[in-house]
Parts: sequence; C-alpha cells; structure tokens
Amino acid sequence: MSYKENLNVVFLGHVDCGKSTIIGHFAQLLGKVTEKEMLKLEKESNELGKGSFKYAWVLDKNREERERGITINTSHLNIELKSKMVNMIDVPGHRNFMKNLLAGVSQADIAVIVIAATTGEFEVGISKYGQTREHLLIASAMGIKRLIILVNKMDGWGVKFSVERFHEIKKEMQRLLKKHGFNPKSIPFIPISGWCGHNLTEPHSTDMQWYKGETLLSTLESLKCPIRDIELPLRIPILDVFKISGIGIVPVGRIETGRLAKNQVIKFSHSDDSSKVYSIESFWKPREVAIPGHLVGFNVKGFARHQLHRGMVVGDPNNDPPCLASRFTAKITILNHPGKLKEGYTPVFYIHTANCSCRFDKILKVINPENADEIIDENPTFITKGQTAIVVVKPSKPLSVEIFGRYSRLSRFVIGDLRQTIGFGIIKSVEKFEK
Repeated sequence: MSYKENLNVVFLGHVDCGKSTIIGHFAQLLGKVTEKEMLKLEKESNELGKGSFKYAWVLDKNREERERGITINTSHLNIELKSKMVNMIDVPGHRNFMKNLLAGVSQADIAVIVIAATTGEFEVGISKYGQTREHLLIASAMGIKRLIILVNKMDGWGVKFSVERFHEIKKEMQRLLKKHGFNPKSIPFIPISGWCGHNLTEPHSTDMQWYKGETLLSTLESLKCPIRDIELPLRIPILDVFKISGIGIVPVGRIETGRLAKNQVIKFSHSDDSSKVYSIESFWKPREVAIPGHLVGFNVKGFARHQLHRGMVVGDPNNDPPCLASRFTAKITILNHPGKLKEGYTPVFYIHTANCSCRFDKILKVINPENADEIIDENPTFITKGQTAIVVVKPSKPLSVEIFGRYSRLSRFVIGDLRQTIGFGIIKSVEKFEK
C-alpha cells in the first residue's frame, strides 16, 4: 500500500502569539473540524468566558490548558493536503514547559514562527529574553533549516492591516534570522489573522490588498518533504507511552531512520528485552509498514506501562541497536549564561525527546566555532558566554544518544538553565554504558 509523503511542521512563537488559534482555524477551514464540533467548542469557551479561544481549543483539550488559556502539552493534528500529509505540531510558548516544547521541536521537519503584529507583543517576543528569539535559536540548534514566518494579528488594535507595520516586522525579523544562521531571502513572510482566517487558506483581498503572496495553505502545498533515511537502522525516540484498553501498551514516537513493520522484533534502548510489534497505527489509521517522518503508535507485549518512558529509543536488536551512554564528548556553544561555567556544572540537556541533568565532567579545550582544529585555550578552568568548547559530559542517568553524522537528530542538543536556553551542541563521541 502506498501513502502520501508526510511533512512534520512545528508552530513556534512567543506566548499568546496565536499558534493554537491558527492551527485550529486552519483545520476548521479545511473541514478537519465539523460544524457541530465547532459549535460545541464555541459554547464551552463562552461558558468559561474565553470565547476568543474557541479555535485554540481544537488542540488545547485538557482542563488546565483551557482554564489558564495557554498550551501546556504538545499536540498533533494531521491534515491531508493534495500533495502530502501535514502533521501540525502545537507546542507551549511558555518557558515553564520547556521539555514539552523541545520534545515537539525534535519531531519537526520545518518550523512556522508565529509573530504577533500588535504593538508591544512583537517587541517583547524579540527582546533579550523573548520567546521568539529563543525559539529561533532552538530551531537552529535542533537542525531545522526551513522556516515560514506568519505575521499574525494583522487585524489587531493599532495594526489594522497596516502594510507599514508588516514591513517593519519583516525587516527586523530578517535581521534576527540572519543572526541565527538562516537565509532570510529563502523564508516566506505571510501576513495573517488567525482569528479572522485571513490568508490561511484563501487570499484576503479586502483588508490586505497590498499583499500578493502565498497563503499558508499554498505555501505548505509547495514545500518538498525531506529525503528520508529509510536504509539506515531503525531509530524511534519515544515521545509518550499509553495503556489502551483492549490493546495494551502502545509507545508513540516519530520514526527517524529505518522502517517499522508489523511482526518485526524491536528493542528498547533501556531494556535487555525485545518485543514483537503486534500492530502499528498513525493518526488512528492501521499500517503494515511505517517509514521515517511518520508519527506512529505501536503495540508491544511483555512490558508494564512504567517500564517504558519518553526518551527511550527503539531499534532493531540485530542491526546496530541503540545503546546507552555513560559519558559523551560534545562540542558545546554557550550563548546566554551570565557566569563562568566550570567542571561540575550540571544543567539540563534536551536531546531528541529526552531531557536529563548532565554534568560538565572535563572541559578539554576552547575552540574556534568556525574551525574546530583551531584551539584557543587548552584545558581551561571555565568557559563563558560566546565561547565554543569540547566538553566531556556525564548524564545523571543512562541516556540513549548517537554520534553526529549518521543519526544527526539523536546527536543534537539544547542546554537549559536559569529558565532559558543557555547553549547548544552536537555529540562527537560516546562512551557506552556497561550494564
């Protein structure tokens, strides 16, 4: 059986910029949400005094998210376009939910950066500690090369579909994109209103006659899916694990490399035991085989719910199975930390879907970030903001990671501390954990 190609799109941006509203309204316009479902959401949101959240509630389903008016969990919405399937990933904008944000970004092929055009909101987002700036850094650090910029809330107070405001934001964002290693000329900017639906699926000629470009829909249709590493050994970082009545234990994750087939024997990185795959589903549709880029749930036997968890990696026990690292050597760039980082420093590392406290065991050298062979300082006592170093890192618990190159998604990481992203890096070598 043949399937359409799958494109995974994560929506990023400062808290309250309208990410969930855009995805929800986009889905409704494409018929993914029925009129009956929309009326129910409208009624429920009005009853809580949050009528403007009706589209956001297509994705924000739990009680706390709805009462607080923010996204907490990572949500997925699969939409079928003419040319491909698009898995839209909604992640929290609030920095308190960093691990959910990073887990969502780790599954993405491209990122949509949502900007609020309203006066003050845009400026806060790109400020020193703004989430727009931080999310650009995270996307770059996690290896996302392609972006779409949505300038949202063009209908907002003080904006009123102003072409001048759009170009002001575009100019400032292009400067920021270049600073983070992106090519601004290759990135589309689309002025939209997530609430009104302007330029989501159809061009809006009345309020923004000055805009002659693509809509979000036409932009997504035109994007090519990345080349997938089907021939490499299997790797699936686990995002979540469910116990489903009548089925049993169902781990969920995005296939990074290789292929997963029904009746295939697999191994989890943190376990000596193997299991057969009894069934596979992707967005409630059964599959015999799944390939890289697909978010899948698969049923296994012989494991209790507590034995499997986010951050584990699935592989083939007979073909380069995933290993655990007791230590690894990494190239690390420090961006935002105000202090001197010495051996013993223990921030949180976010690698694929895993997050783990990791100690700087040994700082080997400070290098030129553009030329790793150029050593600036050998055996330094500390590193500081703006420096790139080769560091031996010890996780507080066994961690499934890979060397950069073959499985690049499992070798990139972001470092968090002080409630912000303070650095990023790639893994150069791994010291395997001996059980």
